[in-house]
Amino acid sequence: MQAIVDSLLEDPRSGGRVVIHCRQGVRRAGLTAACVLLAAGENVGAALQVLTEARGVEIPETNGQQVWIEGYPDAKRNNDGES
Repeated sequence: MQAIVDSLLEDPRSGGRVVIHCRQGVRRAGLTAACVLLAAGENVGAALQVLTEARGVEIPETNGQQVWIEGYPDAKRNNDGES
């Protein structure tokens, strides 16, 4: 996931835009978009609120997605070698 997130962050950092979409634009797209927002420095609650408002569908859709998104910042820190 980190390679995808890093790639998706490149365009906005240089003034471009990114569109994230899956079949319905909610489950995988929502999960990925949440991780991008978290990697950009947003907190979990704010990221999910922004995505829910933008989509008009509650993000995340499942408890499993909620757990995954909440754990993403710690997983990223561990992968980056931070403590």
